[in-house]
Amino acid sequence: VVFAVVAAAVLGSRLLWHWGGYADWGSTDGLHGQLTMTMTAAGLVAPYVFDFDKGKLTHQGRTAGAFLLQAVTASTTGDVAYRCTSAAGVPQVCVYRPETDSHEIVSHNDYPLKRYLAWSPDEKSVLYVASLASTTPPTSPDPNEWGVFLARADGSAERRIATGSVAFFSPDGGSVYSLEKDGLHEHGLASSTDRVAWPVTGGSANRFMTLAVSPDGTKLAWSNPYGGPSRQGNLALFTVVSWRPFTLRYDAAVPLRIWQMQFSPDGGALALSADSSDGQSGLYIYVLGSEPKKVLDLQAYERKTFISEWR
Repeated sequence: VVFAVVAAAVLGSRLLWHWGGYADWGSTDGLHGQLTMTMTAAGLVAPYVFDFDKGKLTHQGRTAGAFLLQAVTASTTGDVAYRCTSAAGVPQVCVYRPETDSHEIVSHNDYPLKRYLAWSPDEKSVLYVASLASTTPPTSPDPNEWGVFLARADGSAERRIATGSVAFFSPDGGSVYSLEKDGLHEHGLASSTDRVAWPVTGGSANRFMTLAVSPDGTKLAWSNPYGGPSRQGNLALFTVVSWRPFTLRYDAAVPLRIWQMQFSPDGGALALSADSSDGQSGLYIYVLGSEPKKVLDLQAYERKTFISEWR
């Protein structure tokens, strides 16, 4: 799977302090909003925010006593879903409510690895995936060893709705799409139906693949970090022609080993945590129609910096 997007022109650089040394930020002129990331260095995990308008990378401290890891923000209420840890030491999904400055655990299972949090369009539920494997981290590349869960944002209930290592909502919230071994599945929430919406050909999907949908629901990016020539990784960009029936039109491809990605608020760019062909980790920006450009060296951080939102 592959793709092509646009990158900001690098006209200069900024030096910002971070764990492990200085980070060289390329110019991000023309880009706006804030990029939320979870980064790990020397075994320490912490949230960071890069503000494109201010050109500033900030290490986020605790919010009402908690680190908001893999945070995603509800656009209307401002509530934040994030990965937390229970008093028993089990990773869970929590919701932070700025209005009351309070936190609440909304997931209720003992699966230790949870990721890809997403708010439902009506902001009443939080979607996430969890590894069902007996080992942490999981050793199998099989995406069917992951489960897709839907938790009520008030913590009152949750249910497992599907299998898959990546999941996201349709724009109308009526379906959840998940990546399974044979391809992308559509799960109707009201009807409890399950069908293959977009099959994988020439092999099978793996848990290292990641997908991102633009905020307006018209673009889909699909990365395979071990695909492409010589298994160096590739990224495909598609136009979503229709959600029902689910129809994609292939647009472009880029050879880059991508671990995490998010679209910009206007859908015109992608932020990518990726490795170059020589194995150098970095944060890249693609502006649609241009070349990828590395704007931050991530060599001081452990691989797969988690980009949870761009807003």
